[in-house]
Amino acid sequence: MKEVRELSYDVEDCADRFVNGAETRRRPARRNASVARLKINRLPRRRRWLPWINSRVLEFRTRAQEANERYWRYQFDDCASGPEYSPATGRTVCAEPGDHVGMEGPVGELHRSLTDGEEQLKVVAIVGVAGIGKTTLALKLLGKLQGQFECVAFVRTAQKPNMRGIISSILSQVRPHQLPDPADMHHLIRDLKEHLQDKRYFIVIDDLWATSVWDVLSRAFPEGSSCSRIVATTEIMEVAQACCSFHPVHIFQMEFLSDNDSQKILLQRILSENQSPQHFDHVLPHILRKCGGLPLAIIMVASLLASRPEKLDQLGFVQSSLGSNMRLQAHPTMERFMEQLLNIRFDSLPHYLKTCLLYLSTCPEGYIFLKDDLVKQWLAEDFMCAQLGKDMEEVAISYFDELVSMGLIQVMDINYSYDLLSYSVHHMVLDFITYKSIEENFITVVDYSQTAMLLPDKVRRLSLHFGSATYATTPASTRLSQVRSLFFFGLFNCMPSLMVFKFFRVLNLRLWVDLGNMSLDLTRISELFRLRYLHVTCSAIVKLPDQIEAMKHLETLEINSRVCAIPPDIVRLPSLLHLCLRGGTNLPDGIGHIRSLRTLKYFDLGNNSEDNLWSRGELTNLRDLHFTYSRLPSSEHLKRNLIALASSLGKLCNLKSVTLAPGTAGMVVLVDGSSSMSSAPVFLERLELLPPICIFSRLPKWIGQLRKICIVKVAVKELLTNDIDILTGLPSLAVLSLWVQTAPEGGIIFNEGALPVLKYFEFRCGVLCLAFMAGAMPNLRRIKLAFNTDIREKYSNMLPGIEHLLNLQDVTGQIGVVTESDRGAAESAFKEAISKHPMSSRSSIQWVDPVEKVFCPSEKQYLRRGRGSSDETHGGLEKAEDAIKHAKRGKTSSAGLDLDHDIKAYRTSCSSAFSPQKRVRTHFFCIRRKATKMGQSYTTTKGGTDRTENKKEQQKLQTPLNYVQRKNQQQSSHSSASVGNKTEDAKLFSTTPSSSNLQSIEREEQMLLDSMEQECLDSSQPGEQIAAETGVQSQVSSPSSRSPSSASTTKKSMLLGST
Repeated sequence: MKEVRELSYDVEDCADRFVNGAETRRRPARRNASVARLKINRLPRRRRWLPWINSRVLEFRTRAQEANERYWRYQFDDCASGPEYSPATGRTVCAEPGDHVGMEGPVGELHRSLTDGEEQLKVVAIVGVAGIGKTTLALKLLGKLQGQFECVAFVRTAQKPNMRGIISSILSQVRPHQLPDPADMHHLIRDLKEHLQDKRYFIVIDDLWATSVWDVLSRAFPEGSSCSRIVATTEIMEVAQACCSFHPVHIFQMEFLSDNDSQKILLQRILSENQSPQHFDHVLPHILRKCGGLPLAIIMVASLLASRPEKLDQLGFVQSSLGSNMRLQAHPTMERFMEQLLNIRFDSLPHYLKTCLLYLSTCPEGYIFLKDDLVKQWLAEDFMCAQLGKDMEEVAISYFDELVSMGLIQVMDINYSYDLLSYSVHHMVLDFITYKSIEENFITVVDYSQTAMLLPDKVRRLSLHFGSATYATTPASTRLSQVRSLFFFGLFNCMPSLMVFKFFRVLNLRLWVDLGNMSLDLTRISELFRLRYLHVTCSAIVKLPDQIEAMKHLETLEINSRVCAIPPDIVRLPSLLHLCLRGGTNLPDGIGHIRSLRTLKYFDLGNNSEDNLWSRGELTNLRDLHFTYSRLPSSEHLKRNLIALASSLGKLCNLKSVTLAPGTAGMVVLVDGSSSMSSAPVFLERLELLPPICIFSRLPKWIGQLRKICIVKVAVKELLTNDIDILTGLPSLAVLSLWVQTAPEGGIIFNEGALPVLKYFEFRCGVLCLAFMAGAMPNLRRIKLAFNTDIREKYSNMLPGIEHLLNLQDVTGQIGVVTESDRGAAESAFKEAISKHPMSSRSSIQWVDPVEKVFCPSEKQYLRRGRGSSDETHGGLEKAEDAIKHAKRGKTSSAGLDLDHDIKAYRTSCSSAFSPQKRVRTHFFCIRRKATKMGQSYTTTKGGTDRTENKKEQQKLQTPLNYVQRKNQQQSSHSSASVGNKTEDAKLFSTTPSSSNLQSIEREEQMLLDSMEQECLDSSQPGEQIAAETGVQSQVSSPSSRSPSSASTTKKSMLLGST
């Protein structure tokens, strides 16, 4: 395998050298030069290459023939595992975060220890052998307790730790909106300690190896009286004692799994649907005895046996697979046992999985990565084997999932929400694959203590793990020009010159910047014409070349740093698939020309032009779309961009993920998504539109058309019963985050069969009004509930039916304290409700700010500004509704209503291609016109008493509590007082205008409404969908069914819904 790989690399290098030589010799022709002379001059230069090419081709042919003869002579087909290998996908159970057997007791014990109420800083150490589940236990605790602390962080160390990277990682997590400044260790420790001072923090330090590392880290953690906690995991008892200041009560010793738990994990991963556990009674004791209760060993053995399902019941196969000399007798032989097991597991892999696994040795120990990043690098390296009917990216993802199911890649759910999973490689697995990579000359790994080592004759992939070393240098070598991939982790001044490497495919730079080095010059990066993957992460400013068109093979450009300017010719890169830039970056015009683009990340709605958003509809291959809004020039600017965004989304037929996230801390930009977005791609799998940018007035109906949606995160001002049916009808929904300001009067009831695959549910509302019927959410694992303490009548019978959630494992309650008097009642009611569930011991309560602060007071302040200026769709509509109501009472309310301006705005909207916005403006224009004419025609006959009563009425309507009760009271009082109101209106109207004038105004309004109705009927969207998007329901009904009273009621309901 190694010989064939080296031969293929040499062939590619030969072709690259010839192409590169031809490109460097090519010069632009003079305008007056003849074509014939140009051909004659270049012909001798080409002939000089012929002898060299002929000799190389003969050499490659000879090597290929020799390798082929050896292959058949030694019959390598008999040793290969490919023909008999059965992929793990579909049979083995991929380890889900949080779904871990044997963790109930340790989690409960440590949870009680960490929440005992002690005010001083407490450090708890988890100690145990490698592979026993220390990291898993620490992540479980982090997920359960993180909501109770102001600052939370998770870091992994290594046997050769990067101290600057560890401190910077903690600082960036506890202070996410401010990146760490370039500084030395002393300044970083000081900044971290100052930020954590007088705060309640929870830090998890995973895999500590030395007391010296703890001595440095402990200086950054202030010892206050804020009930802060630190959890450290280690394999060394001396390190655990040093962390806990030699308090044995704070040290938790992990034990091996019992036989019952071990058998449960094993059967869960090797059994298929039609198999019974009794088939393996004669082999299970032998397997369990080999594994000895070590979770990592059990997972690897299960994946090994599952790859040969037809021989699972044969004891001889099990013994030969596990090896006859493998014994697990005592802790000193643990590493030897795992080494033998890893050898067996590696030899049984097919060649394509071996290649992908060896590639993980480029990562430093303790490195945490994402699936998408590794998949992109695999694709750039051409590791994938084509499969019929599958895209190459889908093939790469299936490879990754197989390695995860085998336990060779660890799953780390740091956010504890099944949302964005992180991954890592266990240090035992990393040591093994690093040894194999060096043996096969697949990857050359150099750390800061090995800079004097001699490199192989041909270095194909070079990974430099320099960490915080100040004077580390790249080992000298005469063949670095053949390096295909470079991975650098270290300080800026230790990075080698990139121009030494001519034939890069992959370039991955993770830099820590020193003081004085504030810019990274990549202006010559365009000379690397074979580069396919470029990733840069640093705190310096990156300078790209003015022209980048020569990088025709570039597939991924990801820069997690500030960029001076994006080359304008980036839109002419034919192979670009993934473009990921930090928020706030201005993209050049014409981004729609990159038809090959699949990922567009952190597209800034504030800094990019409206034309770029409209042209984005041409990116028909786009799959992953991330938006942000890093600055606030004007609400009108954001509204126009969102209209362009919504209009182009329907054209992106291959889109799978849409995320809209704020880019600046504390920014509040409220836009009603229901008026901006009319539809979404039907293949969408992820939808995140959350405050403070996007809030829907109601749940859009088009969400019910997303049959493949897996993750939904939305916020609505009002949730109705029909909206609940939309959500429960989604068959693939696994993660649901729902923020509600006004819940339905009858509560939210999930019936039998609702959300069958949902695993994580987050619900935020001022009132906890959820109910679960038997059979609802059968796979729900975690639920997070946020509500307030000021709704006394809701404390009785809280969370009815929670006992029906059979697979529920964790319940987190976030209670917003509005009045201290209700604090105890809310806590006792919540605990009583959770106690009905058999897993009530896994619940936790967190005291937070009131839930309504998600929408106010920042929202109210913004709406006050928006209503007076640019918010035509909502603020202006409410203003017009109020004007009509005041005019009917005889008040002059025409101030601020500019009819000419509205007519101009309406004509402009008619020329727009965004039809829902046009319908809203049509209705808005009708109301404004009627209000203006009524204000000009009629005079006021009532005094300040009416204004005071109207002000009180508006204040009541703005109060979010008991909204449904007030609405019902208004509707009942409206019917009883209709006669009196008509009489009073007649008296007011008889003072100045005639009845004929009033009828003419009504006729004009009717004509405008009829024209809008005809427009709605002529459009491609059904009337119900238009009504749901615009919030105008009466305008899509038949003219005969419309009456003045019903129109008035509709306008009142619209006003209530908008407020």
